[in-house]
Amino acid sequence: MEYSGRCIRRGGPVLWPSLSPDLTPLDFFLWDHLKELVYRDVVTTQMDLVARLHAACTSVDHAMLQRVMTAIPRRSQACLDMHGRHYERLL
Repeated sequence: MEYSGRCIRRGGPVLWPSLSPDLTPLDFFLWDHLKELVYRDVVTTQMDLVARLHAACTSVDHAMLQRVMTAIPRRSQACLDMHGRHYERLL
């Protein structure tokens, strides 16, 4: 797919640096967590995929979200300490 010259949201394009660090919980936690659960075994049908996605999403509980949220300041500081370069080894 190509979306050049088109914007997804109102207000025009958003300037975002290439190779920007993954500082949001969606980037550093959720997508990998869901992928790990959904694709643990081979997905056989579209219905199987939907069921696995639903189960994976409902597995995220309040305590897990609390741990993720408490990691944000530490991750942000590590990113700043490394001047935006790879910082995961500091965590």
